[in-house]
Amino acid sequence: MLEKQDNTIRISTCFGELVAETVYSDPEYPGIQIRLRRGEEDILIAWVEEGDREELDGKKELHAFVYANAKQDDYSHRIVFHGYREGV
Repeated sequence: MLEKQDNTIRISTCFGELVAETVYSDPEYPGIQIRLRRGEEDILIAWVEEGDREELDGKKELHAFVYANAKQDDYSHRIVFHGYREGV
């Protein structure tokens, strides 16, 4: 079942509730978090955001941080999406 509320989408799965929500903690890096919630557990699965390129050349990129291991706090993969241009 899909439920939309404000800036949040919730989908029930057999693993728990998948929650996608917008993140505005830093206006320089708007993005979306995807979390798995079951009972008291709240597990970050992925974070997709606009951010600075690693080259620190002043340009932005679209990237994702994936948390493939629920038992670790640090992300396991950083994915940069290529072929996207700013302002399009």
